[in-house]
Amino acid sequence: MLVPSTVLKISSKTNDSHIQILLIEALEIVLDSPFLDVQVPLTSEKEVSLQGWMQKQYDSHKIISSIVGECTIVPPEVLLKWQWVCVMKLFFEYVVLQNQKETIIFARRIEKFSKKIEDFKNSNTLNIVAFLLSGIEKDPELKKLEAAKQKMIKQSCWSFFLEVLSSLCIDGNILNEDLVDTLIQAVFSTAQNVKDKKLCTYLQNHTEEITYLQSFTIKLILQYEYNTIQSKLDDIMEKISSPSIESFIGIFLANIKAASMQSEEIIFVADSLLGEGHRLLMKCKNNGALSSQCWLAVAKFTKGLEVLAKNIHESVHSPFFDMEADPYLFNVAKSYCLSSDLNDDQTTEGPFWYLIRYIVKIFGSISLMRIFRNIYFKWILPAENFRQDEEFMDIVAVYNPTYQAIRSAVSRATKGDFDELNQTVTSLDSTFTVPLALALFERVKLSYATDIPSKKLSPEILYMVEELLKNQQCIVFPSMQARKDEHEDLIYQMIVVHSVLTILTNKKTGHIRMLSNFLSSPEALKDFLLPAMPIKLSSTKVEDESFLQCSNGHQYTDNMV
Repeated sequence: MLVPSTVLKISSKTNDSHIQILLIEALEIVLDSPFLDVQVPLTSEKEVSLQGWMQKQYDSHKIISSIVGECTIVPPEVLLKWQWVCVMKLFFEYVVLQNQKETIIFARRIEKFSKKIEDFKNSNTLNIVAFLLSGIEKDPELKKLEAAKQKMIKQSCWSFFLEVLSSLCIDGNILNEDLVDTLIQAVFSTAQNVKDKKLCTYLQNHTEEITYLQSFTIKLILQYEYNTIQSKLDDIMEKISSPSIESFIGIFLANIKAASMQSEEIIFVADSLLGEGHRLLMKCKNNGALSSQCWLAVAKFTKGLEVLAKNIHESVHSPFFDMEADPYLFNVAKSYCLSSDLNDDQTTEGPFWYLIRYIVKIFGSISLMRIFRNIYFKWILPAENFRQDEEFMDIVAVYNPTYQAIRSAVSRATKGDFDELNQTVTSLDSTFTVPLALALFERVKLSYATDIPSKKLSPEILYMVEELLKNQQCIVFPSMQARKDEHEDLIYQMIVVHSVLTILTNKKTGHIRMLSNFLSSPEALKDFLLPAMPIKLSSTKVEDESFLQCSNGHQYTDNMV
């Protein structure tokens, strides 16, 4: 029997041209060892210690591993035997030893399995494993056991399957591409004419684990070079017909990393990132594969990145820093990072966190905001769907370039410059349907970012607003007068700007008369503006009679604020 030290002595003889031949012969001898007879502890009439037999398995495994490590090229038939030994070692460790009282179930199944092993010479290990496990789960003896015991055995089998994936798909830095391709086919394909039917059948019986396997497969793919990653992602997209939110996010992120590997130029990377993400998003949407919830997940994801990038940029000047040391990551951003629809493994090691670390450390935190303000995010929903998709629109609309232009114009309007606002809204496309409530909400956040109000609306500016409203053919509007009180001025300023914005942005949507009435109807104005009013104002005590009045004598009450 060869031992590791003997193998090392043989391999040290570099002047012997036949060393590799000797190693292969040694490997075949060990693989044919009687200690590897998997049926010995299960079918023998004599009492055989399972633990003792497993120790011999481990010893043999060490010897084989030593020889394989010294071999430059291992013949396919020998490699198949080696994989078989690895698989059976894991099987006994994860399944048999955990359920020793039911070894008869495994003995019968392994006997049938061993007779079928020749059929798998042209296949691969995953199919062999799936054949074995499917047989165990269907065994009549298993169904006679208590439900808890059945569940335990099935869980042991699944743990064994995952261990096979981890140990055989990745060997150090080397990927078994055949196994990866097999996994892609089985995990993502819904076609019936797949060649690896045993594996597909086994996975179909464990649909609750598909999301994990999709994530696992994508992580394997990301270890390849860029061209290979792109090729395999395209292969997945051809196979997948109905992706879940989790799998879609995973593929989206995989495309992001693949694009990032192409270039260190941030502008090019940004275009590639969102080009791939947008292409994938549109493809899935056009195929009817993704629900609005999936769109919402992507929107939350991108919004979370923007928020995170902003805070990192403000608190850390250098792009190279310890991510774990930043308390913001575990406070404000936690709700984004650990959301079930954004993260595959519910830890800070998931794809969301990977992307943050990668972009921030390589390109700097400001790059996140550049990337996710790209023109690719032209996400617009029909106005009639706004109510049911309110949360979605609230998050996504900020990435619309037209909305960004309006937001900028409104900011200038609060300081008395209405030229940009007027120019922006007059050039609006008739298809622009982002609900105005979003613009108003953003405007409130801008207005109340500080306790110091912006430039006051002077009588001259109020006159400009009044003329602007007249030019937009609004029949009903209140008489505007500047107030001296700073707090009232701030509220009044916001109401004026919101009113102007409301009318101008919706002038082409057919709601102009209804919206113009907001300016003279306190009830309508209250219903429309109340959700946008900041919490900060609630701490300030103001009497009703000091509030503004419109030309019809209506008062704006504290309830409205």
